[in-house]
Amino acid sequence: MVTSIDIPIVTCRKTYWQEYYHKNREKIIQKNTLYNKLHPEKNQAYKKKWRAKHLEREKVKERARCKKYREEHPLYFKKYRKKYYGENALYLNQKSKEYRKEHLVERKEYEKEYRQGNSEEIRQKKSRYSKLNRVKLTRENREYRHTHLNQCHLYSHTYYQRLRYRVLLHYSINPKKPVCACKGCKENHFPFLTLDHINGNGKEHRQKLGSQSVYNWAEKHNYPAGLQVLCFNCNMSKRKNKCCPVHKGSNQKKW
Repeated sequence: MVTSIDIPIVTCRKTYWQEYYHKNREKIIQKNTLYNKLHPEKNQAYKKKWRAKHLEREKVKERARCKKYREEHPLYFKKYRKKYYGENALYLNQKSKEYRKEHLVERKEYEKEYRQGNSEEIRQKKSRYSKLNRVKLTRENREYRHTHLNQCHLYSHTYYQRLRYRVLLHYSINPKKPVCACKGCKENHFPFLTLDHINGNGKEHRQKLGSQSVYNWAEKHNYPAGLQVLCFNCNMSKRKNKCCPVHKGSNQKKW
């Protein structure tokens, strides 16, 4: 049998005050409200002091309460969040921009890690979103291209040139720099180089590809055989000649 001597004094006091509060709850609330009305400054100072002292504990409690509420009322929470975002869209966008500017390095690292860990999930989400909002996305892209015409041209040009360089470097006889494959030609100036079909079936291949470029196709299909790097002079001379007429005196290379 447990006697009152065995129970600690703190526990006894706690139980006593709990019982007292439950019995006189309404009276205590009335007294507190009256005191707060008479002494608002003291009440505010006390609240401020108490929050500063118990800030971390209150944050943890608030997060736990919110999590529990979200789990119990998923539909209501979804509707509330959608409504809140709709009403405060400008404010939230401004706050998110400010936060990203302040934490730029941390944000980049986090996004990089997230993309590496959830690449498949991100791809599925993007494809699902694009299927559901195809009309909206095409309209937005058209409007953006119309308003940012110079930027879009510059981006597409740089992307295409980088793609060309990667593909030409892979098919080049020199692993460090794209060079013409003709033995008598030492052309290595990048704008003068192009891809050539060794078997001479370039026209049929391009017709099959349609709007897709040969460079894009080659990179997507992991650089298949049957292509080489030539300069435009050697490539044009290959059409009607059995050997390269430009470098005829040097080495009589047969195509």
